[in-house]
Amino acid sequence: MRLFIAIEAPEAVGRHLLRVQDALREVVGSGSWTREGAFHLTLKFLGEVAEGDVPALTDALGQVVCDGPIRLRTSGIVCFPPGRATAVVGVEVVGEGLLKLQQAVETRCAELGFPAERRVYRPHVTLARPRGRRNLASAAAQRAGTLLPGPWFDVDHFALIQSLLKPQGAQYVCLGRFALGRGPAGGT
Repeated sequence: MRLFIAIEAPEAVGRHLLRVQDALREVVGSGSWTREGAFHLTLKFLGEVAEGDVPALTDALGQVVCDGPIRLRTSGIVCFPPGRATAVVGVEVVGEGLLKLQQAVETRCAELGFPAERRVYRPHVTLARPRGRRNLASAAAQRAGTLLPGPWFDVDHFALIQSLLKPQGAQYVCLGRFALGRGPAGGT
């Protein structure tokens, strides 16, 4: 199973991100665009995980300690890799408590043997993966300028999500939700 741990974008945030995408379409051009309902802020990408390991992972995530809900907002356009041809266009996410939550998730996963991420954590929501070999950072930031920063939103849980790779794009299945500061929040 291909798994990751993320904060799912609330519906109102998703609508805002769709407006940002619309503003960027001319600049980005062709590529793959994150679909409505699929916006998320990845806390940890796990990759392939054996189905038998999911219960232990779920238990560990239920023990993540965080000081209750956190407040976040999208702050501006970010392009990866920085300074080179853009492979990912996204919106950076900021807010007090986010890095502490990400580190707590990272620590719990490391206790189960999942390797720690070596790159510096750059919290973002992916909007598009452009085709072509050009640096879009400046043009994308300028085009989305009046739409960002976005509104603040409250986050009271994070999720364990399975990514099913389909010809029409990734399909996400939530395997469990975990309340911030209170253990499991139920699953779907």
